[in-house]
Amino acid sequence: MVSYLVEKRYWLKIYSDCIFWGLMTIPAFWLRLEGDIVNHWPTIVAIIFATAPLKFLAIYVFGHHRRSWQYSSIQDLLSLMKSVTAVTIVYFLASLVVREQVLLPLSIPLIEGMLAFLILGSSRFLVRIFFKENFYQSKKPQQKRVLIAGAGDVGVMIAREMLRRPEAGLLPVAFLDDAAHKWNQKVMGIPVAGRISQMCSVAEKYRAEEVIIAISAEGGNVIRRIVESARDCNLPSKIIPPITDLISGKIEINQLRK
Repeated sequence: MVSYLVEKRYWLKIYSDCIFWGLMTIPAFWLRLEGDIVNHWPTIVAIIFATAPLKFLAIYVFGHHRRSWQYSSIQDLLSLMKSVTAVTIVYFLASLVVREQVLLPLSIPLIEGMLAFLILGSSRFLVRIFFKENFYQSKKPQQKRVLIAGAGDVGVMIAREMLRRPEAGLLPVAFLDDAAHKWNQKVMGIPVAGRISQMCSVAEKYRAEEVIIAISAEGGNVIRRIVESARDCNLPSKIIPPITDLISGKIEINQLRK
């Protein structure tokens, strides 16, 4: 039963991509001919059906049906770009061959390729946004609002994991970092609100309940200073474990040590 549902979902993705991609022929002609497509419907319909097997093959060969739209990434967009580019090249070369028999402007394959990439790429990220805003938001437990001390690679990684795993019960509301060039910027929508010494005012502003120390390259004195600042602000603090333990999975996000 499970395998049947999985295969059914795969085919649904293939068919939806083929349909949307195929329909891009219509706006491509509309844009190229400035809306005057009434007399070109037979050509448009013929092209849609003629290119359908090529688009189906590209979708299947590049494995778009096996990619999770719920977790769409830049890598998925790159793969989509490769498949659209491959089809566009073949489509363009075929247009050169049949140009004398069919009224087909050479710009049509290029316009259609750009529209296809835009629409298919957007559909994937709309699905991702839908799941993030509806499914995960409805499932997440009561979350503790936390400050992250350190807006470097480690801090960003820890914030990303918190956002990806709401079941850990931690919500990053702001970064603290002594690097002035990072202030007033946002990382994944989370503001870098100021320096470490401003912890109390930042915690009050963002209603933070805890501090996560994400400074792996600093010495013990810096960490102790952050812990003391958190204590002065009446905030509990936790220190991230070695980054290698997080990457390897030995330590989970909800196992941060005090």
